[in-house]
Amino acid sequence: EMGIAAMYWNTLAALKAGREPELMKQSYYVGMKVGHHTAYDAVMMLATDHATMEETLQKLKAVNEDLEYAMMGYGTAMIARQRGLDELCGDLLYTVVKHDSFWIGYGYIAAWNEIHLPKK
Repeated sequence: EMGIAAMYWNTLAALKAGREPELMKQSYYVGMKVGHHTAYDAVMMLATDHATMEETLQKLKAVNEDLEYAMMGYGTAMIARQRGLDELCGDLLYTVVKHDSFWIGYGYIAAWNEIHLPKK
């Protein structure tokens, strides 16, 4: 089940670095066992074109838990950026940091950094 988390973060790091997400290409498949890691799976479905941006955004709107929202929202924002949807990316990042009723998770920290740290 934790493999999906490794693929998620590896994919986002690769895209951010301008590289091919090799782990995703080699290991992800629709229907793999993800347990409760459904946010990671939703983003991987989007990254592999098994879900559209609109479908993913609809799923995101239905997420009630802030930690889950941060993971799914941050990943969706990074895929949006990679696809040239910069305005959507920014909107998603700001929405993620508004969902702050939980112990800070990596998705929240990453979104906060994208907004507040200087760009290189």
